Amino acid sequence: MAAIQPPSRTSRPIDHLATIEDVAADRVVAIGHSAGGHLAAWAAGRSKLPAGAPGARPVVELAGVISLAGVLDRAAAARENIGNGASVDFIGGNPEEHPERYAVADPLTQVPIPAIVRCIHARADDRVPLTQSVTYVAAAQASGEDARLLEVQGDHSSVANTSAPTWPTVIQALEDLASAR
Repeated sequence: MAAIQPPSRTSRPIDHLATIEDVAADRVVAIGHSAGGHLAAWAAGRSKLPAGAPGARPVVELAGVISLAGVLDRAAAARENIGNGASVDFIGGNPEEHPERYAVADPLTQVPIPAIVRCIHARADDRVPLTQSVTYVAAAQASGEDARLLEVQGDHSSVANTSAPTWPTVIQALEDLASAR
């Protein structure tokens, strides 16, 4: 079943950066919103995946991740029906049916990852609950990872809207991560 193939397709462009002249492959920061926030965090943890798993053995290891209202706990997202079953559809079943798939595709199971993480999440997000970022950051910090939650005003879409009042927070986080390494 191809249920967890999308991350593999996501990782190929990241690894391709290593082949481009004048790209500092050791300073790559991934940023993504909602499901894209999941993929950004997942991509940063690929070095922890078992051999043969989609995306395992990365060429480029991300230096940083900015998750904008990301789905960072796939198992909880499945249990809570976040996104009307999107996690169950993505994985091809629920966590009880396919724990091995969730272990590969769930960013929370990869903690700690070798990247700095900033989770930007609006308190009033009605699509991806703030608890997704709170849970991830708490687990990451408990493992010694440099992870922070930046709570902002607004809703699910405002964290990714370049004209929203929250956008300077995103730019500042990006600048901080770009200069951290």
